[in-house]
Amino acid sequence: LAVSLHAVRKDVRDEIVPLNRKYGIDELLAACAAYPGANNARRITFEYVMLKNKNAPTSDLHVRRAISFAFDYQALLAYMQGRAVAATGPLPPPIQFAKDLTYYQTDLDKAKAELAQSAQYKDGFSIEFTYVTGLDEERTTGLIMHDQLAKLNIKVNIVAVEWVNAVATF
Repeated sequence: LAVSLHAVRKDVRDEIVPLNRKYGIDELLAACAAYPGANNARRITFEYVMLKNKNAPTSDLHVRRAISFAFDYQALLAYMQGRAVAATGPLPPPIQFAKDLTYYQTDLDKAKAELAQSAQYKDGFSIEFTYVTGLDEERTTGLIMHDQLAKLNIKVNIVAVEWVNAVATF
């Protein structure tokens, strides 16, 4: 199990992931401590992921929501053939954490309505989806995103990079 903290500082986590204001690091750590079956063979790792939603166009809340509503989660689950389950919160289902949250489901009408609320991007835009060469799950995620976001007039440019270049870039 990997837990992404999104940022090292609380104020940045609060901005990037507003849920952090309600369920902070103390609650997250308590939920991880209660994770069933955690041992040396099933470790919990914490990672810091660099997110680009501090930059346009994903800095726009309505763009992020439109993308989240447009994504075809069932298509990805079908591709994964039982190796994944739909998330119902920020952590996998075995961890009892933030059970009162709502989560995104594919809804193109809601996606279009969200994008229409964006002052700058309501008519569409281009965005880059970068994945590491050889990671088919990431590539498939990009292809699903490409197909779905095209319905919103959002062009997804899929870019494959070698691992060594990905590490250097990010």
